Amino acid sequence: MSNCAFTTHSTVSYSYQTVTQPGITSLSLSSIQGGSFKIRGAANAVKMLDPECKDVVTHSSGNHGQALTLAATMLGIKAHIVVPDNAPAVKKAAMEDYGADIIMCESTQQAREKTAQETIDRIPHSVFIPPYDFPAVIAGQGTLGLEILDQLEDVDAIIVPVGGGGMLSGIALGVKNKNPKVKVIGAEPDLADDCYRSFQAKERLGNPSYPQTVADGVRVDIGKLTWPIVRDFVDAVFTVSEKEIVQGWQLFGVLSCWMFCQFDTCLVVSLLTFSAAICT
Repeated sequence: MSNCAFTTHSTVSYSYQTVTQPGITSLSLSSIQGGSFKIRGAANAVKMLDPECKDVVTHSSGNHGQALTLAATMLGIKAHIVVPDNAPAVKKAAMEDYGADIIMCESTQQAREKTAQETIDRIPHSVFIPPYDFPAVIAGQGTLGLEILDQLEDVDAIIVPVGGGGMLSGIALGVKNKNPKVKVIGAEPDLADDCYRSFQAKERLGNPSYPQTVADGVRVDIGKLTWPIVRDFVDAVFTVSEKEIVQGWQLFGVLSCWMFCQFDTCLVVSLLTFSAAICT
């Protein structure tokens, strides 16, 4: 697929394979934009690229695309993002503002993957960095779980939104390794419930058609790499309705404005966990 390679730093082992231990902290993230948590995984992956790699490719409805473009641009690397034609205009604009080369495609998983592969074939020495099904991305997202345990005492459970499973699997690995007693729970829309059904059946099941949920960031199937981690380390998965997602957006907005004026940031993060889970 590419002549470029990834370099490795310190590693952390688990039963499936060895992944790179990310060196990303709250302090370094506090001055970085990127639209969502995905800057963690994207930055971790880009940081490990071989110096010869000058182009990265991915497919994204917006969040991973923004994060990857920002991380790549900061290191002088061009990002080429395959974007489904039903992606929110505001996310597409953000990717363009960060410097992405946008390639549009039909709004199906197959079209996203096919167009991404065509882009890789067209650009010499380019590297594909998946939105979730990639060890460095999983490890980067997992820093969220480690920071929650570092910053908060007596954590009972962490509720995590799930689409492809990068954040859920990363948090589950980190949290269960550090404190197995903490419950890690996945949350996803009723209209994109492949992870919920997979968890019930104990086998990976895809969405029967392209999900039409308002939660555009999770309109994907659980990943081949993330699924066994979710199966073995996550305690439960539940679903929420479209109405509940919209209510979550409203609640998140109100609580964000109020709590950032009232409380310490760490407390805000803990109190907004559930709301964020159904908003993503």
